[in-house]
Amino acid sequence: MCLTIALLALGWAAAPLLAQFASTTEVVEVYATVTDQKGRPVTGLTADAFNVFEDGTAQPVRVFAAGEFPLAVAVALDRSFSMGTRGVDTARAGARRLVDQLQPTDRLMILAIGDGVETVSAFDSPRESARQALDGIAPWGSSPIGDTVALAVEAFGGQRGRKAVVLWSDGAEREAQRATAEVVEQVRRADVLVYSVAVARTVSPLLSELAAVSGGRVLQARDRKGAEVAAGVIAAELRHQYLLGYAPPAGQAGWRRIEVRMKPPGLSVRARQGYIAAAPSGKASSEPPPASNQ
Repeated sequence: MCLTIALLALGWAAAPLLAQFASTTEVVEVYATVTDQKGRPVTGLTADAFNVFEDGTAQPVRVFAAGEFPLAVAVALDRSFSMGTRGVDTARAGARRLVDQLQPTDRLMILAIGDGVETVSAFDSPRESARQALDGIAPWGSSPIGDTVALAVEAFGGQRGRKAVVLWSDGAEREAQRATAEVVEQVRRADVLVYSVAVARTVSPLLSELAAVSGGRVLQARDRKGAEVAAGVIAAELRHQYLLGYAPPAGQAGWRRIEVRMKPPGLSVRARQGYIAAAPSGKASSEPPPASNQ
């Protein structure tokens, strides 16, 4: 536990240096979003407000931090014909508002969903270039939503710290190369939050499931004002999260379920559902996780 003790002495800034969600580390990191009964981010909590469980067994929180952490964001905008000009304009307005609320040090990538997935602004491009890329997106093609999310998750690679995909779409999946179950499983195993803004009258099951398995959230926006409000909600949540770290218990390799519960009444928490513990040799197990999302 010497590494854990050192982290507590150094503060939260040392924690992102650890590899995340692998049993070869001494700390499993969990980013948690806490909201009140009106859906507003809750700040000012201490470690005592949280209970963390791995496979049903309580785990002592060894590392705790609150506030803003390094962030990398992939903003994906659906420009398919099913969105139409109004839908694309709505999504563009919301995405632009989100970009404007990111910190200068946050890393940003812009993806356009159409006939395939196009990276219109790569990570570390100037922020103004990202804005111009958004402004240039116009209706075109189909909507391989799953392929887009999979590509975004893969683009993060081995980046440390928090990672999030923010998807603006009507949720109508068309001409995707990857099966929905495959993409959901990829997201479930990844250390990436998926937020979806449904530019539609209803929220598709795909958008809901991607958010649920990642610890993200789904919002709706039927017009420009709604899109900008949704962007503000997402930006606020990304600014106010809690880092919970615990020492992974010894055990077999494979999927380990994580559950975070709140002690104070009236609060809700969202966090990742689990991680893959590596085999003794250091290689990750190929054993699939349980089918349940509970």
